[in-house]
Amino acid sequence: MNKTVTINISGIIFNIDEGAFDKLQGYLHSIKQKFGNTQGGEEILIDIEARIAEIFHEKVTDRKQVIALFDVEEVIAIMGQPEQFEDGDAEANASNNAKEEQSYYEPERKGPKRFFRDPDSKILGGVSSGIAHYFGVDPVIIRLLFVAVVFFGGSGVIIYLILWAITPEAKTTSEKLQMKGQKVDIDSIRQSVGEEADHLKKKFSHLGKKADQFGRKMDAGKVQGFLGTFLNFIFSIVKLILTFIGKFFGIILIIFGGLFLLSLVASLFGLANVNGLSHIAWNYNSFSIKEVYDFLFLTNYQRIAITIGIGLAAGIPILSMLYAGLKILFNIQSPSKGIGAGVTLAWFAGIVLLLVTGLQIGNEFSKEDKVVSEFSLPPWVADTIYITADDSHYPVDAVPYEDNEDFFILKSYEDELYMTSVELDVRENNSDSISISVIQEARGKTYEEAIERAENIEYSYSITDNSIKFNPYFILRRADLYRKQSVKIRVSIPVGKTVYLDKTSGWLIYDITNTTSTRDKYMLGKYWTMTERGLECQHMDMSKEGIRSRKKERRVQPSSKPVTPTLKNTPKTTKQQADTTTTAVITPAEEHEMQPLFPTPFTIIT
Repeated sequence: MNKTVTINISGIIFNIDEGAFDKLQGYLHSIKQKFGNTQGGEEILIDIEARIAEIFHEKVTDRKQVIALFDVEEVIAIMGQPEQFEDGDAEANASNNAKEEQSYYEPERKGPKRFFRDPDSKILGGVSSGIAHYFGVDPVIIRLLFVAVVFFGGSGVIIYLILWAITPEAKTTSEKLQMKGQKVDIDSIRQSVGEEADHLKKKFSHLGKKADQFGRKMDAGKVQGFLGTFLNFIFSIVKLILTFIGKFFGIILIIFGGLFLLSLVASLFGLANVNGLSHIAWNYNSFSIKEVYDFLFLTNYQRIAITIGIGLAAGIPILSMLYAGLKILFNIQSPSKGIGAGVTLAWFAGIVLLLVTGLQIGNEFSKEDKVVSEFSLPPWVADTIYITADDSHYPVDAVPYEDNEDFFILKSYEDELYMTSVELDVRENNSDSISISVIQEARGKTYEEAIERAENIEYSYSITDNSIKFNPYFILRRADLYRKQSVKIRVSIPVGKTVYLDKTSGWLIYDITNTTSTRDKYMLGKYWTMTERGLECQHMDMSKEGIRSRKKERRVQPSSKPVTPTLKNTPKTTKQQADTTTTAVITPAEEHEMQPLFPTPFTIIT
């Protein structure tokens, strides 16, 4: 195993192979011999070391902590050998003339550009000249744009101050070359240092000529100095405010990231209770995510795959949010490119896993079918029927119709789910009797599976005299799994009959058509008569006689043990969506005008 050496290059510590160290040391020694005694030689060496440290830092990852010989050889290939360049004022002058002839419109593009503030040609903070270098335009154009934005009511000053605060200044020769899009090697660094030295010479040569003008410009200098001091003070205030906002934003990211991560872990491992997929506070009918998994997934593989997929697809962005907050708050150094690539790959794998498993589960919902059960009441039934709903399983403070969407799953047991996907509609019946149709729908991988699941839905309602109480839920067995089962109820009444929608029926009525286009919510607690045009609301007589008459008409009897009537089944129809029709025939009671509609209350179970 090769020995490693710890070195410090431009203030950064690296571990390097002994052979690579010898190679690098010889390379730096040759550069020092070449430029050590030249004008600006020390600055050239500092910039070259800074560039080498930058390249080495990009190569260090969690898996690779030691700089190898081929890394040093790659650096030498990028930077170039010092023997390739000749000394001489002629070459320097030619290079400088070429640089001076170069314009902002046609910059030399040999390397990637980075956005810095230009300290050499700045007026205030060097933002405009930095933008000009980045886009290859004249800085005057950028300055005019900022001025135009200010005069036309924009926020040019704010934008400028923000850019001033967040954009680093190009301090080293390497950064200045990157700002101009020039390749950073020995030649470009040497030329840049030479240009700066010539620029300083010219400035010093003009100092003598301007000495006699110093007195006359003293006042202007004071004004300019005051303006600079004032702007620097404003800049410091803005920078302080932006820093505070950044730290506060980091705290927000940490708080929300922690909450999201806690919720995700609790959900994935069945630690969280959810109520109706909405109201967590109602623990009366809470259930865990694990219980939902048991009724949704066919195999353990699907459960594991979905859990891992959600953990990666949702967990990685949440962890990234947490890391961003910590980085802002504590100035944590960015991870290596290898870690970022690995995290991105893991997130992509989670997305793929979700898609594949989702397609498998989606195939279980591809076919839809239904089963229909019908029950007919005799034509001599009372003119008014009362529709109610069994709300005994709902919390006391729950409001019918308004809170319907809060209860997708009403209750959960080990092998049963109480689902609330029940909808009731009232329509016109062309015959002289009232009929009740219960349509049970389900999905499956095949039509046969869909029909079987639809038949296995457990739904019931009860009839007592002229009052019909519907369950606003149906029971789903665990063995059938959830495959979008639902129940639709259609109550058909003849023209001239009246229906009263009790407040509790708000748990199941859905989009009932009427002549006044009244919303379902406002149909509750009213009498609706079927006419040839549709349902019409009747104005109720609130006198004592009217109330007494309606009570007599309703004739609700005390509940007793339900008796299930005999149902006569009709053969199934054969088609892609097969229907099963069940018809109940009831023999009229003697002297039905004075006696209850049915001698004993009974329950119909579909």
